[in-house]
Amino acid sequence: MSRRRLATLAIVLGSLIGSTLAFGDFTFEPIQKFFMDDVALKFGNTEASPDVSVLWETADADNHYMNAVVTGSSDFVISQDSGVDWGSTGANALRVQSADSTATSEYAAMKHDGTDAHFYGGAGDLKINSANNVIIASTATYPIQLGDTDRSAVGFVKQEGGATLNEWANSGGVALSIATNAGYDQNLLGVDPDGGGRQLVFSTRDNDGIDHGHPEQTDPTLFIHSATDPSGGDATQWMSLSHDQTDSLIESGKGGINLKTADPESAGSGVGNAASLTTRIARVNGEVVTTILIDIQGLVESGYNNKVIGDSDEANAYFAKLTSAKNGLIYKAEIACLEAPGTGNADINIIVHDTCTLTEGAAATSGTYEVLLDSGGSHALGRLLYTASGTTTTNAVTSAAERCVYLATGAMGSSSDKTYSAGKFIITTYGSSI
Repeated sequence: MSRRRLATLAIVLGSLIGSTLAFGDFTFEPIQKFFMDDVALKFGNTEASPDVSVLWETADADNHYMNAVVTGSSDFVISQDSGVDWGSTGANALRVQSADSTATSEYAAMKHDGTDAHFYGGAGDLKINSANNVIIASTATYPIQLGDTDRSAVGFVKQEGGATLNEWANSGGVALSIATNAGYDQNLLGVDPDGGGRQLVFSTRDNDGIDHGHPEQTDPTLFIHSATDPSGGDATQWMSLSHDQTDSLIESGKGGINLKTADPESAGSGVGNAASLTTRIARVNGEVVTTILIDIQGLVESGYNNKVIGDSDEANAYFAKLTSAKNGLIYKAEIACLEAPGTGNADINIIVHDTCTLTEGAAATSGTYEVLLDSGGSHALGRLLYTASGTTTTNAVTSAAERCVYLATGAMGSSSDKTYSAGKFIITTYGSSI
């Protein structure tokens, strides 16, 4: 065979097998495959109806693009394995599979359904990771929507009037919004009657699908509930804050309203048998009000003339401890009887002492003390006793050290030990925080 024919054969074979061929002194490189503009490279089925065709399209001088037409499964799959049946979404989607060829649902995909563009995953979460900010630029009113397109229980983010609005809506309309605006010194939490009312309910997450029973409010109102299930328990366990366009309102659905601005000092161990003992401190407009509710049922009195009342023969029988830091500089005190004392001495005084270790039955009027409230007789239901005008509460006021408060028997009574079967009092001190 002539050298010319060998060279021609080498060129043809080299082109077909894509490899370099050498014959004697000659080396032949394969011919590069080249396709002109708008010529398709076709795969599968028949030439007339291929499953896939790829072509470089030139719509005009400035508008060139690579076009891949998939007519078989309608999905274009990118993977590291071949010969795998990946299945089909039937949605004309571009899919990127994971490295696990046995898990065909592990893919990320994108498509357009003729109305909207979609990014989704076949398994796991959809994550967007960026070394910097994730920026979504849109001219739509609501550029970000979370949830269903019918705006039922969904969230929106939008720009309006220079403010950034985060809105949550239901089928009725926008229910809640958070607005931030650099032009104002405020962040606004807004409620809308179209979305269910002007009330905002703060409750435990366990109750998030339960009707808490509040009708639509005229003015924005915050309801704060207890952890009780309002459907199977008590729906009245709430407090609310609002302004009715005339006055500020603090309301309670059940029980009273207690103000607490500091934790009180603990009572002594020598009054542990009292049926109940509660102390609250409230600082309002510079005045410190300490309110003590005590049920003396179970406590013991051993005699009269200012003997300490408490647990039988127990030390540390004080029921309250006062400090200027928490209770202020005390200038007034009062005691009201809510239930008459039973069995024991009904003549009961309030004594403040600089010693906190006094034992039940000990003399409360020895050492450094002050009779804060002298009963001067038996307590009865509804009886109110308070410091007289012009009274100076020296020991309770002038020292910043701790002062312990005792119940002590008055001048009436007997010397025998008696256990109280009843007796409720509210004791209040007033101090200044200045």
